[in-house]
Amino acid sequence: MQTAILNSGHYTSLDDVQKASNAFTETHNNTHHYSTQNGMTPIQRMKYLHYPISLLDKNFVMPKERLPLNSGEIHVIRFIRSNLKFNIFGLSFTLPKETQYDYIKGVIITDEHRLMIFKDQEYITEFQFLLY
Repeated sequence: MQTAILNSGHYTSLDDVQKASNAFTETHNNTHHYSTQNGMTPIQRMKYLHYPISLLDKNFVMPKERLPLNSGEIHVIRFIRSNLKFNIFGLSFTLPKETQYDYIKGVIITDEHRLMIFKDQEYITEFQFLLY
């Protein structure tokens, strides 16, 4: 049996690692304060910026066929690390330095195949975003 090591703990199954990962995420998002977030935790910052947090139903299964898209917008939030990458749906976009260590909102305009990037509510840049 293989043993995984995560945060100085020892786990003997994937289920153990997933539980530890969930506990770490919960602790991190509620207790780690960042100067780049004006001293707020990730959860406090998301609430401050009015980003809704919605979890998928536990029974959700991703469909194998392509999902039909209606006209409109898809909003996503990503934390940008030192590599300046905004990762979404398996794609990666390099952002300007001013976005480093901050929560960034991406808005996909489905009809126009554009990904618009915002820091707080300020427009930063945009990219072509082909959906198919």
